[in-house]
Amino acid sequence: MEAGAIPDEPIAQSPPVVGPGHNRPIEGVHHEWPVNRRTRSLRLGILEPAAYKPSAHAELFVEVVTRVIKPTMTGLDAPRASLDEIYDLLVCPEAFLPAQTLLEVLDVVGTQSHFPCVHVGLRPNDEAGTHLFSYAELATLVGQLQGLSEQIRSDLQMFAGWLNGRSRAGFFNVACIFMVDVNGALRVGFHPKNTPSAVEVSALPDHNVAQADFTTVVSLAPQDGGFSVSTSSP
Repeated sequence: MEAGAIPDEPIAQSPPVVGPGHNRPIEGVHHEWPVNRRTRSLRLGILEPAAYKPSAHAELFVEVVTRVIKPTMTGLDAPRASLDEIYDLLVCPEAFLPAQTLLEVLDVVGTQSHFPCVHVGLRPNDEAGTHLFSYAELATLVGQLQGLSEQIRSDLQMFAGWLNGRSRAGFFNVACIFMVDVNGALRVGFHPKNTPSAVEVSALPDHNVAQADFTTVVSLAPQDGGFSVSTSSP
């Protein structure tokens, strides 16, 4: 864990949620990430593509990241304000970003001195067939992310422990939360989808989501005591 980082706290286990295939206590983690706040309100941005087209999502996401890092390098003649100056939190759709693109983007984001908090749904690749991760695919991605830094290893420790206790035959719908905090450290969190949608219940194993019993809470904690902490559970 980097100097000055606020340690994560486990969320107290709740009573078991009883239902088909779901009778374990809810586990979870509370991330508290230090940020600079410019206004008293949380500035929220939502990225929503015009059409569902997984093969185009990575390019759109990279354009957004570029707009944050280099607002004048977006192919337009007129300079535009950095999204970092407009938003504190950017929210992207479920099952949006291929895992490999996430890794590539984080390599760049991790070199920045600051970067707003981003919540983005993940998929194993850009193929339209399924957005669910197999256990092996998700465990591999978590391991790759933990290898980026000791801070990220610490951030993902509780999620990785939870995943290790899941069935190796399971399939998961997950999202990632990341940012560069006020200390310049890249922070990463994961949360699985707790309740399946109608398209995630199937006789086909790779289309049938494992109902998760893990929740993630993220608090963006301004270093200026005059601003309030913003807490959300994605």
